Amino acid sequence: MKYKFEAKDILLVLGWLIASVGVYAFFRKCEENKRSPSLRFVPASEMPNRPDGVPARGWYTPYGGLVINEDFRNDPRLMNHELQHWKQHQRLGTIGFYVQYFKELMQYDYYTMPMEVEAKYAEGPFCQENKGWCETKPTPYYNDGSLDILPLKAKAA
Repeated sequence: MKYKFEAKDILLVLGWLIASVGVYAFFRKCEENKRSPSLRFVPASEMPNRPDGVPARGWYTPYGGLVINEDFRNDPRLMNHELQHWKQHQRLGTIGFYVQYFKELMQYDYYTMPMEVEAKYAEGPFCQENKGWCETKPTPYYNDGSLDILPLKAKAA
């Protein structure tokens, strides 16, 4: 007996093909970023807000690469932070990066999750010298990228 294909069968096959191509393209782009991350500068108005409501300075995803708020284009601390996420991607792989990041995000506060703390230490000497601060709070930078020393004075008092 010969099987007669119906429209729903053809749509199902087409759906699987399109999904397969999409998944392949996604992982191919992730692997390209794993070797050498893409870098984009975007206006602050296009940046999502951090958990505290402040626009993000930047982010890294295996698919999207490095995305930097153009107001922080010349901030080496931010670049070091985001490049640390790229190194995490290299170390964990694409699936491992996403699984680990979202697992930690569900277990910890955003500012205390180990992958973010590791990236904060890569920013430079502030977090290396103030470990307790950087393991519990955002790095205290003004919007212009300069270091806000008021939290440090409050901590010392």
